Amino acid sequence: NAISVTVPYPGATPSEVETSIVKPIEERLEGLEGVRKITALAGSSVASVIVDLEEGVSIPEMLDDIQTEVDRINVFPRQAERPQITHVEVDELAARIVIYGQRNIDELKLIAERIRSDLADRPNISRATINGAPEYLIDISVSEATMQSLGLSLVNIAERVAEQSVDLSGGEIENNRQKLLVRSTGERRSGEEFETVVLGSGISGTPILLGDVADINDGLAETPIQAVYQGQPAMFISVFRAGDEKLLDLASAVKDYFDNDIQSVLPAGIEAVFWRDESIPLKQRIDLLSENAFMGLVLVCLLLMAFLDIRIAAWVAFGVGVAFVGAFTFMAPAGVTINQLTLFGFILAIGIVVDDAIVVGENIHATWRKGYAPDEAARIGVLRVSTPVLFSVSTTIVAFVPLLFIPGTFGQFLGPIASVVIIVLLISLFESFLILPKHLSHLRSEAPRWFSLRRIADPFRDWFASRLRLITDGPMRKAVTFCTVNPIMTVLVAFGIFFASLSLVTGGTVKFIFFPEVEGDYVTVELELSEATSKEQTIRFARKIADKAPEVAKLIDPDAKGLEGVFWTLGVPLALDNAQASTSGGAAANKAFIVARLQEASTRSFSANVFEVEWRKAIGEIPGAQKLTLTSD
Repeated sequence: NAISVTVPYPGATPSEVETSIVKPIEERLEGLEGVRKITALAGSSVASVIVDLEEGVSIPEMLDDIQTEVDRINVFPRQAERPQITHVEVDELAARIVIYGQRNIDELKLIAERIRSDLADRPNISRATINGAPEYLIDISVSEATMQSLGLSLVNIAERVAEQSVDLSGGEIENNRQKLLVRSTGERRSGEEFETVVLGSGISGTPILLGDVADINDGLAETPIQAVYQGQPAMFISVFRAGDEKLLDLASAVKDYFDNDIQSVLPAGIEAVFWRDESIPLKQRIDLLSENAFMGLVLVCLLLMAFLDIRIAAWVAFGVGVAFVGAFTFMAPAGVTINQLTLFGFILAIGIVVDDAIVVGENIHATWRKGYAPDEAARIGVLRVSTPVLFSVSTTIVAFVPLLFIPGTFGQFLGPIASVVIIVLLISLFESFLILPKHLSHLRSEAPRWFSLRRIADPFRDWFASRLRLITDGPMRKAVTFCTVNPIMTVLVAFGIFFASLSLVTGGTVKFIFFPEVEGDYVTVELELSEATSKEQTIRFARKIADKAPEVAKLIDPDAKGLEGVFWTLGVPLALDNAQASTSGGAAANKAFIVARLQEASTRSFSANVFEVEWRKAIGEIPGAQKLTLTSD
């Protein structure tokens, strides 16, 4: 939860921005209730402040409170523009396409606009953006002599332009059959349209048009933004997930467009590359979790067959499937989706949900073996163990309930896992008490038929039980007898083992990492030079760093192509796609971001960390660098 406050201050230095903009904002917001942390950046011509909020606060109310506090500041310079206060929403990247070629930026941006428009028209894509080029800008220049002859100032001209370039709503007209919306569409979007803006009238009454007295040019803003791929001018189109959109569907739609439709948009000399597909690691992890879940279920079934009658083992395993399918039914109303975390929750629940079914099923089977009728054995068996099974499952559920209320990042990770386990346990309890007994009430004592699996499973269970008795009647019986005869020594040994294990963790022998690093395919270099560094100097260093990447890949593995491509941007970051809210001083000529894309981890012979270390060595020292960091993801 964060709110951004941005105040443009054209022409100001970072120190001026800090003194006149940042400090007054910090002083007004520091004591505000609900504010957890304030992070500010004073850049050239802009102040950026990120206000991190406490968990559970109302975003609309905090927006109003912060807006009120900022509006009370009366020491802002007159040249400072109106503060922009917005709720920071973290965007999740789904896919990215890069277009590149030896064309000027204007042509590349027109092509990128066409691709962005095509993607946005797809039914399941709601947000696509273009990055790597300045924004469009319509420049209107009027000479001082012309303004004096017309008796106008720049402010007057700006007011006339604003008044005649606006869309206005005129309300609605409604009768018994229909409702009509009245709207004036007068917003001008090109330099040619602005030429007809009327500034006034001459002596003879003829209108004075803006195009007659001003130079109007369509073009791009002069912000220090540039993107390069494989040494050629480039631009990238990013598709983000919004709301309840599914990442896999978004990436699939972008891939389909890239494979089938994008070539009709690209002219000769322009190429495109599918730079980033966030669905690939997601699919890989989901497939891995699914395989692990299947293997776990198979192992559970095999173990059940080793200890129980195959008929009971089959119905217990069937109960696991019932619990999982039932969980899918209740997950949607509970707001829980199928993702990596919930799949892990299912894996965790596999070994837990069979416990109550095993106890109920084995007790029913034991009661039936004593001579009771199947129906009566099912009734007596489930009633006999209902209380301990209910308490056992309840205590497990109670242990997971607090995980639902953990705030912050940990809560976002642990909450879905706990939700799945709780839902599965409740359904498993229902199945064990009300469904499993009915299935086991059909047990019959006749010998297995010639095609029955019992002819294989029963001898195997008898053989396994005889081998197990060698352990239970031998070493295990002796160990249990020793523990019961020497309780004090047993407790002391147990505590000794516990503290020895604890010392391994506290001493660092066994390391604790809550979020272990996952091998990535992208290595990013962030370069920040001094404020006085020119755009050309930053570009030279960025090219030097980018040129070192292929050399490093060849050095690490001369026989394999481990590097897919190198993309770098000037002024704006490319790698911070899924970053949390952060301050930004806008596009800066002293910053460059270089990203090397490696082959998939399963196909290359070296890790991203090795490439990162070697790339850093190859880059060496950058004169005047205030920041040079390498990260892999």
